Amino acid sequence: MTPARRAHPFGDQPFRGRTAVDGGLLTVDDLRGPRWRRILPGIHVAAGAVVDHELLVRAAAGLLLPHAVVSGASAGVLWGLHDLAGPTDPVELTVRPGAPRADCPAVRVRRRTLPRASVTQRSGVAVTTGRGCRGARAALDLADGLAGSPQETRLRLVIRFSGLPWPVAQHEVRIGGCFVARTDFAWPGRRLALEYEGAWHTRQVAADRRRIEALQAAGWRVLFVTAADLLRPAELIARIAAALSDS
Repeated sequence: MTPARRAHPFGDQPFRGRTAVDGGLLTVDDLRGPRWRRILPGIHVAAGAVVDHELLVRAAAGLLLPHAVVSGASAGVLWGLHDLAGPTDPVELTVRPGAPRADCPAVRVRRRTLPRASVTQRSGVAVTTGRGCRGARAALDLADGLAGSPQETRLRLVIRFSGLPWPVAQHEVRIGGCFVARTDFAWPGRRLALEYEGAWHTRQVAADRRRIEALQAAGWRVLFVTAADLLRPAELIARIAAALSDS
């Protein structure tokens, strides 16, 4: 008779599959079954757990690369700025030169020696502090809770520090009291809308086309922003400024 396995202690927290198997808590077949989900190499979580970026960060930094320091946008998430990265964004980690790295698309690892004063503990893992912490806290002060995606948050912050007039986020365009469309960002007085065009938008092309046509019919102009534009903020700001000056 197969001995009874002990009840697992994981709850909705990530765990090493090998540790669970070696400890007699689960079998290899259990891990392959419907009750568990593999989120990183060798790292599992209960199938019903909510896998957000913070959970992935704790899995990557706490289990996959416990010698790493959480950095970049992932550090911002741990400091409370959850819009900076989502569950499909790679976890950003920093390791010292010569340290092992994870060969995994879901984890982005940089090699760099971090000053001891720039690292602290948060959510049970090492995370950057100092300039990174101050940046995250400053971003928290700017968060408005209206962004529809991390990229929209990045776009909003680019505009915020550009000197351009501040737009209205998630603005509803109405004509004669009738709803026309909702825009990512808008300068209502100039009838100029700014739309982030990401993967989610490309999956609903027909609906977006109808929405943009309705805006244009109402006398609005629409500028589109892509991920590539966010990598060239100076050019993006110049394009927006030119559109505003023509309004």
